[in-house]
Amino acid sequence: MRPSAKDRRTHQENILDYLNRDRKGAKRHCNRVLQSEGKIYAVHESILGAASDYFRTMFNVEMKEKYDNVVPVEKIPPKRLENVLDYAYLGDIEVTEDNVMDVLEDAEYTQMKDLKAFCNTCILQIVSVDNCLKLRAYAQRYNLVDVIAKTDKTVAENFTTILKQEDFIQLDVDDMSAIIKQRPKTCEEAVFTAIVQWVNHNPLQREELFVNLFSQLDPTLMSSNFLSQVYKESMVKKSLKCNNILVEALLKSNNPVSVCDNFSEFALIGGNGSLKNCVIYDVNTKQSRQLPHLNHGRCHVASQKVGDKLHIFGGAKSGGLLNPYKSCEMLDLNKQTEWVPMSDMLEGRIGGGSGLIKSM
Repeated sequence: MRPSAKDRRTHQENILDYLNRDRKGAKRHCNRVLQSEGKIYAVHESILGAASDYFRTMFNVEMKEKYDNVVPVEKIPPKRLENVLDYAYLGDIEVTEDNVMDVLEDAEYTQMKDLKAFCNTCILQIVSVDNCLKLRAYAQRYNLVDVIAKTDKTVAENFTTILKQEDFIQLDVDDMSAIIKQRPKTCEEAVFTAIVQWVNHNPLQREELFVNLFSQLDPTLMSSNFLSQVYKESMVKKSLKCNNILVEALLKSNNPVSVCDNFSEFALIGGNGSLKNCVIYDVNTKQSRQLPHLNHGRCHVASQKVGDKLHIFGGAKSGGLLNPYKSCEMLDLNKQTEWVPMSDMLEGRIGGGSGLIKSM
């Protein structure tokens, strides 16, 4: 006859309970001392080695701490260290919504896998709309896959609410992109507004990130009236890539769009795949008409309409971005017969900006 599983568990619990009382009382069998902020804790090397990969390595690898009787634990405050030791000896710890992140941090530091798994379980129970962004950040930091999945699901189900939270404004760009990917396709307008607000919260560091975030949106899912607002956003206006995305959306849109008081047509000039091609597109009638081909195929070209003449500047061949053009061309929109070469610029330019200073 052998002891039952219950009897064996009782025996094990009694031994651990005795050792736990020993470290807190007589310390007859303790052979190590941990120190945190001047407070000392007598411990048993074997117990800590069994519970923690961190301490097991420390006590067995040729490190200074292997031979020191007093081992400093600088990154865990005394009260939190007491909780960690209680868990190491008895598997008992109180984890609440208020302290779960501290416990998780201590579990990660001491490499206590069972305690980290318990924190994972606790966090899964407290994920909500109000805290999902914050918990998602912790979950990524500590690689809590289940928590990441649950917070992502919470974000997707409550996306418009999430966009209005202060935690959203504080996201870094990688988390921002990840959150945007969770959106339902009915939220494009709200996401655009949120991106603008996010950038404007710290424009010096974030404005350069706007184009990449904007390119993740699908403007074809926005209403005509909202597309008009998008066009008027300064960060969209000054980005060639954003303008191209917006033009493509207007081409696919089924409704007339007015982006400014006198605006009715776009000119689409060159670009990869159709380097010499030029098209005028009427955003109200949804009709396009072909213009004469350019003399030189160009992508990343700048353009400007002055009076009845359309001018283009620079650009480069597809795949030839290291050799930008100096050349310029002009088309008389009244005649629309051919592009006329103009004087070269002093330097070749790719994707340069252009602006009308004074109209004659």
